[in-house]
Amino acid sequence: MGRSVFRSVTDAGGNTANDSFDVIVTDIGVPTVSLPTTTVPADLSAVPAVDAAGAVVTYSGESASDVVDGALTPICAPASGSIFPLGTTTVTCSATDAGGNTGSASFDVTVVDVTAPVVTVPADIFGVPASDPTGAVVNYSGQSALDNVDGPLAPVCTPAAGSLFPLGATTVTCTATDAAGNTGSASFTVTVTDAAPPVVFVPADITAEADRADGRIVDYAVSALDAVDGALPVACTPLGPGAVFPVGATLVTCACPIDPTWRPRTVRVVVVASSAEFVKEILQIQGELVGAHRCAPR
Repeated sequence: MGRSVFRSVTDAGGNTANDSFDVIVTDIGVPTVSLPTTTVPADLSAVPAVDAAGAVVTYSGESASDVVDGALTPICAPASGSIFPLGTTTVTCSATDAGGNTGSASFDVTVVDVTAPVVTVPADIFGVPASDPTGAVVNYSGQSALDNVDGPLAPVCTPAAGSLFPLGATTVTCTATDAAGNTGSASFTVTVTDAAPPVVFVPADITAEADRADGRIVDYAVSALDAVDGALPVACTPLGPGAVFPVGATLVTCACPIDPTWRPRTVRVVVVASSAEFVKEILQIQGELVGAHRCAPR
């Protein structure tokens, strides 16, 4: 913008001289740009990433003013509402006045991965039968982990699948850590129980020869073994080992007196008359027949 200035000079004799020149005012001032100060901090830090691409960030409050043109509208890049990648991105806002003078200022937007992976675990496992007093080896599967930035991850579970789990309930905890150090975890329970009944061992059927008038003393071996408790007592009825068994067949049932779930086992004990007694009886019969023959009338 400019203006013409006119000059006129008159001397004592009344003579007048005129002249003019132009004054041009040039705008060389730089606009002042103010950064977001109200609704958004100067620097936006720790914006949580939504996925591997980063996060959509919205900001406001940027403004600019010029000493000549007054308020101006700055242009910022990246614009508000853009996808900002993980890490720190500098946003530069600039404004240009009518004189072509440009002023700018900047602030940082930092997007970080602050979300822990989501860990999925199997359902609780109940009623695993113990294989011995130490418990049971338990295998499980189905654990997984998913991170919003890193994607699928392999969780680490403790105790691991294939470990020896003791009797009772054990908590298995599975954890996964992403590249940013965020750790997620979940857990489930494995319960090992003494579910298997003891095993009863009885001998094969027994046949013995009577050696006394009331039969014979028959001794036999029975035992019981439990996977957890080891050796257990056995009760046999109606006659136990070392009892006198009468002539004939006796069915012996052996069971556990302390565990009602124990399936009983049976053994058949047969005591037969002795050969000596048999011969004696034959001779006695023959003698009776001979005596009867002698006494018979002719």
